[in-house]
Amino acid sequence: MSRRTLAERCAKHSALRDVAGMLRSFDYARHAALHHSAATGPDLDRLAPVAREWERSMREGFLHTYGQVVVEGGLYASVAEFEAAASLIDLFELEKAFYELRYEMDNRPDWIGVPLVGIAGLAGVSE
Repeated sequence: MSRRTLAERCAKHSALRDVAGMLRSFDYARHAALHHSAATGPDLDRLAPVAREWERSMREGFLHTYGQVVVEGGLYASVAEFEAAASLIDLFELEKAFYELRYEMDNRPDWIGVPLVGIAGLAGVSE
């Protein structure tokens, strides 16, 4: 259950918050695929770089396409203007990762590593 009030959940917010949520979903998809596919350490060593590249590619493709659509829709004057909002997306993504950390602590402690790795990555600490 959400810790936010109904008014908070219904309040308007930046669409970039949803973009950040999608980016976090790619991270979760990567971790879930590894969790279900890598039965041993060697499997994980072999599959982790492939999964990391998949996530990077999905993020890049999503942001590129989203940027084109919002420019064509008139929400941003240019792709460069949309790309200038990258730090705001990073902030929203970090906010989402902290929300996920709280959720995982409360509901799935064995998944805490997913948001922790995301937070570390957003802070510039690589896996």
